[in-house]
Amino acid sequence: MKQRRLTQNLAQLRWAFLPWFVGTFFTSAGQADLPTIEVQTSRQLHFAMSNPSLTQGTFHEICQSWSQSDQAMAIALVEGDHNNNLPWPGPEMNGSALTSYCLLRAGRTWWPQTGEDVQMQRVVLPAAVIPATWDSIGITEVLLGVNGVVQTILPDVPAFVPNLPDGVTLTTLSLSIHLENGETKSGELVLNVRSTCPQPAPDLPPWPQESMDNPWWVGTFHNGIAVTGSALVKLGSDGVFDAPVVLCDGFDPGLQPHAVAFGHGDQNWETLWDCDNSYRTTLDSLLTMGKDLVFVDFADGTRDVRENAGLLQHVLALCNEYKTSTRPLALIGMSMGGVIGRLALREMETLGIPHCTSLFVAFDSPMRGAYLPWSMLQAVSFFSNLSAEAEALQMALESTAAEQLLFLTPSGTPAEHALLQSEMLAEGLPEWPTCGTMLNSHPDAPFPLLPGPLLQASESIFGWEYANVQLNAMPGDPYHDASSATAFVTFDAQLPNAQWGFGDPMIYESIGHCPASAPVVESWSGSRTSHLDAFQSALVAGGIDVAQCQSETMFIPSRSALDVDWTASPEESPFDWVHTETMAIGATQHCDLSHHGATLLEWIDQATALDHDIFGRNWPLRTQIVASTNHISHLVIGAEGSTLAASMNAPFSVTLSPCLNDLNVDSVLTVGDPEGSFPGELIIRQGQKLTLAPQANATVGLGSAVRIEAGGTLVLSEHAFGSFAGQLDLQAGATLVLHDHAQLSLVGDASQWRCNGHVDVAGNVSCQFDGEGQVWIENAAFALNPASEFQWQTGIPGEALGSISLEEAGTLSTSGNGKMCFETCRLEMAEASTFVADGPRIVFTHSEVFGPDPEPWFAMPLLHCSGRIRLQGCEVRNIALTNDASGPHAFASLNTDFHHVDVSGATGGAQISTCNWQDAHLQWMHAEHPIAFSQNLWAGGHDDGRPLLRMQNCPSVRLADNEWTEHREGIDLENCTVHLKCNRLERLETAVILRSHAHSVWTGSNGGGNRLENNDVHFRLIEAPLPELAEGANAFLPPSMARFAGTAWAQMGPGNTAAPINASGNAWNAIEVGTSPFYEPSGITACNPGWANAEIPIADPAPLGTESCDEHGGTPTTPVDGTVKHTEPSDCPTGKWVPNPASDLTGFELDHGVAEDVQVQLFSLTGAKQSLSIQKGNQIPLTSLSQGTYTSQIQFVFNNNRCQTQLPLVHLSTP
Repeated sequence: MKQRRLTQNLAQLRWAFLPWFVGTFFTSAGQADLPTIEVQTSRQLHFAMSNPSLTQGTFHEICQSWSQSDQAMAIALVEGDHNNNLPWPGPEMNGSALTSYCLLRAGRTWWPQTGEDVQMQRVVLPAAVIPATWDSIGITEVLLGVNGVVQTILPDVPAFVPNLPDGVTLTTLSLSIHLENGETKSGELVLNVRSTCPQPAPDLPPWPQESMDNPWWVGTFHNGIAVTGSALVKLGSDGVFDAPVVLCDGFDPGLQPHAVAFGHGDQNWETLWDCDNSYRTTLDSLLTMGKDLVFVDFADGTRDVRENAGLLQHVLALCNEYKTSTRPLALIGMSMGGVIGRLALREMETLGIPHCTSLFVAFDSPMRGAYLPWSMLQAVSFFSNLSAEAEALQMALESTAAEQLLFLTPSGTPAEHALLQSEMLAEGLPEWPTCGTMLNSHPDAPFPLLPGPLLQASESIFGWEYANVQLNAMPGDPYHDASSATAFVTFDAQLPNAQWGFGDPMIYESIGHCPASAPVVESWSGSRTSHLDAFQSALVAGGIDVAQCQSETMFIPSRSALDVDWTASPEESPFDWVHTETMAIGATQHCDLSHHGATLLEWIDQATALDHDIFGRNWPLRTQIVASTNHISHLVIGAEGSTLAASMNAPFSVTLSPCLNDLNVDSVLTVGDPEGSFPGELIIRQGQKLTLAPQANATVGLGSAVRIEAGGTLVLSEHAFGSFAGQLDLQAGATLVLHDHAQLSLVGDASQWRCNGHVDVAGNVSCQFDGEGQVWIENAAFALNPASEFQWQTGIPGEALGSISLEEAGTLSTSGNGKMCFETCRLEMAEASTFVADGPRIVFTHSEVFGPDPEPWFAMPLLHCSGRIRLQGCEVRNIALTNDASGPHAFASLNTDFHHVDVSGATGGAQISTCNWQDAHLQWMHAEHPIAFSQNLWAGGHDDGRPLLRMQNCPSVRLADNEWTEHREGIDLENCTVHLKCNRLERLETAVILRSHAHSVWTGSNGGGNRLENNDVHFRLIEAPLPELAEGANAFLPPSMARFAGTAWAQMGPGNTAAPINASGNAWNAIEVGTSPFYEPSGITACNPGWANAEIPIADPAPLGTESCDEHGGTPTTPVDGTVKHTEPSDCPTGKWVPNPASDLTGFELDHGVAEDVQVQLFSLTGAKQSLSIQKGNQIPLTSLSQGTYTSQIQFVFNNNRCQTQLPLVHLSTP
């Protein structure tokens, strides 16, 4: 609305066009004070002064202050000299040009016909406008005349002016100031009289007023810069501030020297309610509807739009703080006000500041920029040194806001425009409110540009054209003498120099060009403004004949108002609602509401309506849930009650109102319908929470969705049920809260849960989905509260399983002390994805855990558990699985197939039984609890550099009935005590690798009966203790290379030689029982100091023909005391040697309680074993030991539980 007035105030430029006209305009008055002149003439003469007693800017500020504080029109007498640098002489008197003169200025440009306008009842002469020289002389009297009626007035004291009689069209003001030296300073002024209609005075705002003189004043700081303006309020018909509609002003350079009582600039409270304004009817209707108007008028309408956006944010915050209802705001931005509103709302959203605005309407706003005719910008630049109004317009065009809005100028695209566009495109439209745009054009209706110049004016005498002004549309006139092949003339002006002297130019002239390849922007579809109409009037008034003028030109391109690229389809507009002129009407005046008022009222009414519970395409403008309380019984979106089928359309989208941060659905939530005929979409945004009450039901139909955006929360209370044939979309940063016995159900092949936020589980909760349902996880976090359990339940074993897909590089994390169960599910883990269970117990039952097929560049997915994990009846492929949980049952697996899997564990105990390991590896480190693997098969391995099973720092390991085959290395042991029973190791390069402190027991009640055959090497020892083989009934059948190899700690034999390995009672050849005694070099050399490289033989005086599991198998030995039972280490306390290191004596102490029936075996670094007798107090003597470090294996009874542990012990020699 402001932009269309930019050049309406290029009033009478006659001073510039016919300089001698100025002299003939004035008549002799016998004094140096000018006779009666018009307002625009006084302004131009003021502009023409050098050294004026009062500048125009200062005078306007004084006028504005008096108008707003006292509703009085200020006047002033201004004295100054004529500026001889201008191309015309000064005013004449008695035939002679005046070098100095005095003129009367007024704070307004017109006079009201009636007294109904309260802003024009008083006139004041501010003391601040009186020249100091007059004050020093002394003032004897001041006389004010209105249409010949004279009264005496005092400075700074407003004088009342009576109403004018009907029919009066002009009002003459006169002011005389009599000085003590006998001089009189005087001036006269003529004001046009305008008929006015009643204008409501603004109501006091509901918030505290910071200024008693101007209660509507508002101010804030934006990035440390003070920004001020007015927030003018008019309450609706109910008299309560409960339904604010905020109207945001646009570009307003204040070209008119017209001070107003309320607001600022040319577009203000007064013009807003003008009877000729298309807004009056709409505003009256808003008030009748009970809406409250808040008009934001900026003190400087040309400053950076970001700064004025900061002031708008301040006003929005005031409205939200002081409104008396939960009803959201509606924000209407006129012209540039739409850009300011967009920036204000979007920045508040980005910063997480609630703006509680449900509707944002940009009214013919230059989202991609505005356009003023290229040639007009050249003309304004030319005339700015000759005309007060052209100078004012040029200053406005050089302002920050103008440079941010104009997308094309003769100087190119302004840098400020490019920067602002970059920011706006990056941020997009506000996301919370419904965004609408209204156009004073139709995107498919080109602007009706006529052929020929935009303006052609000239004046001649005797055939000599002494004055000429021509403005052409882009790209210019190709036939002009000054045009070239690459640049055409767009502006051409010649004016005579009436002040010509010898050596001066006789003609002032200017020619402007435009690139010949430029588009005809003036013909683009867009809204109209009368930029050239005032220009034409000024030329005619100056005596120049206008032959052609296209008074209305295109201003806001349609695609700019739609916020799309210049060549894009209007359908690509990001706005939710669009209202244009009809194709037949085409372009209308910029910000003319005539054809949009009814639609705007409907938009506002629907977007802010309270307590509706049905939303669909029958009510297209009802897209936000606005409630007077935070409880609603039923909520229906897109389905019931809608008769417009939408199966081919996008879902009908509904959001919670920005004011509604907490909504409880007490009974039923329905989104869409089962067949997908009326799809719906419910969006929960940042800071908002929707709660399904206990036992409430939610149904989301085919093609429909519930979306929780970042910062939003969906709560399912106890026994609440959510059924999804469509989509549950939990976005990053969003939260889903599930209380006890809440249930999610995915139904059908289109059902989907996109889980990328936070899930808080407080109780036993399940997510059930059939074999066609799908869960997609990119980055999700489940918090499992103590005693809570989340169950993924889907499918039937052996049939199609519902899929949970963890996307590439995605993360699924669980925390807390609860449990997550996967029952008959398929967890698909993409490349580089991670499932981290930080604390909770994880259980997989009859499920699949799959990674992608391996490739050379493959980043294997990771499943990591720091809590217990159990797999039963599952299939695991192409992943890495790690576990560092403590406790005896950290890892358990039963009847599970592992394919191309790496499993590693630490700290806790593990039980693995009847599992198939195909191309898979298992590693366990630093176990504090027993480990038992039984009836498993390891076949092949995907990494030749790693064994199939590696154990390190594990004091109690039992391997029974397992098989390792078809790989380079089978078992690798270090610093462990391992009992091996009835295992098979075959077709391996190295079956068993024993490293430092690897105590392997192949005999006794928990060992023996193992079979090693078809291996290259059965045993490879690396400075390890010798394996315990005696009476083990194992079969060490002939290998391809050697039964034994490497180095070991030997025991002393006869003659200070290495004692042979006692391997009696084992099988060595594939023959029957009754073989001869077996004695041969083992292939192992001693690593003892002094015996280095001495070969250790192996001896079996009574070998067997084959292994025997039946004779040497069985359960662990049961103590004589039947009250003692074997138990898990979780029932056993930890212990320590005190002192340690020790010299003569040390004792075994528990952290709590007393150990009974303590048995101790010590192992030296050479592998030598020694049993020590226990003395009173569980002490052992150390005097018989050599100095060094030992590994102690301790068995004891505690609270009738059989316990065991392994501790280091350091013996120091007795001093």
